[in-house]
Amino acid sequence: MKHFLLSLIAVLFLGPAHAESSAVTLPLAKKLIDLLHFQDSLQSAQASCGAELPNTSFDPSYVYKKDPNAFKGISPSSRLWPDIEEAYRLYRFEYCHAQDLPDLLDLMATVYADKLSEDQLKSAIEFYGTPAGQALATISKEATLAFQARQQERAAKIQRSMEENFHARLNSAYRKFQEEQLEQCPAPNDKKKV
Repeated sequence: MKHFLLSLIAVLFLGPAHAESSAVTLPLAKKLIDLLHFQDSLQSAQASCGAELPNTSFDPSYVYKKDPNAFKGISPSSRLWPDIEEAYRLYRFEYCHAQDLPDLLDLMATVYADKLSEDQLKSAIEFYGTPAGQALATISKEATLAFQARQQERAAKIQRSMEENFHARLNSAYRKFQEEQLEQCPAPNDKKKV
């Protein structure tokens, strides 16, 4: 009961203070987010996310090469193949755009507002409002995009490797299963004479 009362007091008395500071810091955090070009960065990341990832499970040609039955008889030479490619394109688009940019920006602003004081936010806004601050924000955005592109390439390679290892393990298990089945079945020459 004592812990409940302490929790209730904390919510009643500390909650409004946090809400008041957020009311002051949130608009400042949104201004900082704007100066840091986060919207541009998120839009660029979203756009590159939707790009084709050759030789991965996001590439229908790769999936077909791995399993010609994956598309139930539709092959790259089929007149319906463009439908398969379009389904994959839409899947990538939906996957990459599942997050709403305004929501992400609001989340980022909320984190900045919660973690930085009013004075810290004002100082950051003052700096990033200068030509040097804007140059740093632009370079940071470019560096982030380069990093994301490199990570996407690495992720595609890692995914290919993981899929190959996964299929090798499945094939190994399947071979063992077949061997066990053969061991349980008597050979045709082993029939007992009655």
